Amino acid sequence: MSAESASIRLVAGPELSLLEVRKDVAAREIPPGHPVEFKLNLGLNRLGENVLGVELSLQIANVPGLALNVAYRAVVEVADPPTDPIALNAALKQIGGRVAPSLMYPFIRETVVSSLQRALLTAIVPPIVNFANVFDLENLAVPEMRKVSG
Repeated sequence: MSAESASIRLVAGPELSLLEVRKDVAAREIPPGHPVEFKLNLGLNRLGENVLGVELSLQIANVPGLALNVAYRAVVEVADPPTDPIALNAALKQIGGRVAPSLMYPFIRETVVSSLQRALLTAIVPPIVNFANVFDLENLAVPEMRKVSG
């Protein structure tokens, strides 16, 4: 089974794990023409041999008077995992770096838009993202499982 053909099962989520909106009282709108910088971050945690915890976050920090952080997390499992450790690692990278972020990102976009509207600011809609071009799977590290002593 190749990484591209591995099937997954969504075990939990996507669920909101962080929402932080800080707005200066004086901030009424985002300055027209001000370039908004969106920073994406990805966190992976190996929960089982073929199970990953994935957290995707987006941050807006370069808008005067506004700081916004949103994160969603999910738990995904490789169904019928390959027995070859290299193939399993490749499947986990594919799921952690592409599939899971693609599942969570629409939730992040909606949270950003609705949070800014609630803060009485002009809604900024984060761009559509092709995650095939965001995280370099070659350099993406899938953590080892933690050994539980007992």
